[in-house]
Amino acid sequence: MENKDYYGITVGPISHTINLTSSPGGLWMASFLFSYIVKKLVKKLTVAGVEVLIPTLEDENKSSNVGSYPDHIIFSGEIAGNQINSIINKVKEEIALMLFKCWEKSNEGNDEYNESSVKDYINKYINIYCVKVGNLNGGEIFCEVSKFLDNLELSRNYIHQDNAFFLELFSGEEERKNEYIKNFLEVIKEKENVRSQVRVNRNGRIKKIDEIAKIDDENRKINDYYAIIFADGDNMTTTFASLNDDKKNDNDDKKNNDKKVINFSAACLKYTKKCAELIGDYGGVTIFAGGDDLLFLAPLANQNDKTLFDLFDEIRKEFVDSLLEKNDETDNDNKKSEETKNEPTVSFGVAITYKKFPIYEGLQLAQTMLFNYAKTDPKNNLAIKLSKASGQTIGLIFNNDSRSLEIFNKILKNYFIKDNTDESRKRVHSVIYLLEKYEDLFDVALDKGEEAIKNFFINMYDNPTQTRYKEFIDEIIELYKAINEDRKNNKFKQLKDEKKNKLEDKKTKNILSGVLRLAKFYIETKE
Repeated sequence: MENKDYYGITVGPISHTINLTSSPGGLWMASFLFSYIVKKLVKKLTVAGVEVLIPTLEDENKSSNVGSYPDHIIFSGEIAGNQINSIINKVKEEIALMLFKCWEKSNEGNDEYNESSVKDYINKYINIYCVKVGNLNGGEIFCEVSKFLDNLELSRNYIHQDNAFFLELFSGEEERKNEYIKNFLEVIKEKENVRSQVRVNRNGRIKKIDEIAKIDDENRKINDYYAIIFADGDNMTTTFASLNDDKKNDNDDKKNNDKKVINFSAACLKYTKKCAELIGDYGGVTIFAGGDDLLFLAPLANQNDKTLFDLFDEIRKEFVDSLLEKNDETDNDNKKSEETKNEPTVSFGVAITYKKFPIYEGLQLAQTMLFNYAKTDPKNNLAIKLSKASGQTIGLIFNNDSRSLEIFNKILKNYFIKDNTDESRKRVHSVIYLLEKYEDLFDVALDKGEEAIKNFFINMYDNPTQTRYKEFIDEIIELYKAINEDRKNNKFKQLKDEKKNKLEDKKTKNILSGVLRLAKFYIETKE
């Protein structure tokens, strides 16, 4: 029986680097840079004769316009350690030369940096680690190699502290008018077919935050806000573990299991490429789309009355279409009942932030919303935090399959997005006001049941005969019931003050007010 060694490579520091950026262009460049490093490593490893299982190389003629390679590489084959080191060093040299050219284009005659100093900087700054895991079975490949790579990342005790070169290179609109980012696009285009969503036109002008947030109505508050979104697949390790149903060790079985991993990697590429298209069509800017991860910036709504929540639904559908295809031999009813418990889903961490707030603050908040809230059990959540310029915040956590989210989205579209009128604003303001002003009376109505709740709103409103208002109240009552039920089933939570890092445990009527305030924000006008 053939012994087959498996290897893993991890590349970084990605999070540290993207937090150095101050503009959409800088964010895109920082993310694309690491994806580009992974791509070059994969190409050189393939030439060296090893089989790269993860990630899948893109078709050069259909190259994506975003970073589409994750920070992990898994490959198998016979290769000497010094050959791997040689490949890593060569890639670092090539990246250093490329970045020096970006800087040199705008600094002719300036000797602050030279090719040698940039090579030294990149060699120290970029972390590329490789681990040899040994002989594995197919279902263990992803799980075991990823475990080693994750431990490597956690054990890193050094990040190069000199950020000066990258801080200058990723300068945004205010500092150097994105000139290094334009240079980067030009240098990359010499070898790659890059069509970035971050560019406004063929002249290479880079989008500003204002242009990402912008909608048709200049008078609406959401024109001054945009969303930073991290999306990440759930239970992916479980999915990979299930790729090997029988623990055979014969060579044919190993080849088959390797093929399953490769196919799954290709499905991930299909998913992220399609998501990048969806985000671009919506009006957003995809920063990274690789593996099962997404990072993008987007307006709260677009010119076609689509909202972020519509986009999230499309992404979830694409996730299912691309990644949840079952093999015929395992797709039986008995297996299905077991597998759906840990079936892959996608969670979202969303920071809605004012356009003049530092971009790194929004990035950190979106990451917190994803990893501290959305990806907590049972996962498959949408965690969203609105931070207003006034200092007010609204934080909500919906399960993606919850009735609360379904009804909220319906109300948002029918009574806010499609009904952006003074009457609509008055209607929702009245409901929120009544909930908060007459809390004791509402408690009495709650005790008496649904009809009493309806009468509470109708009797308090100054135009109770309006049919549209009565329909709106019916939907509000349904939302109240859904939130109440979903809270019991751990499918809905309200976020307390982010600084306290706790979840609110309020009465449902108070949480309902917060949910409606998020919807109301979509139609608020500037003073």
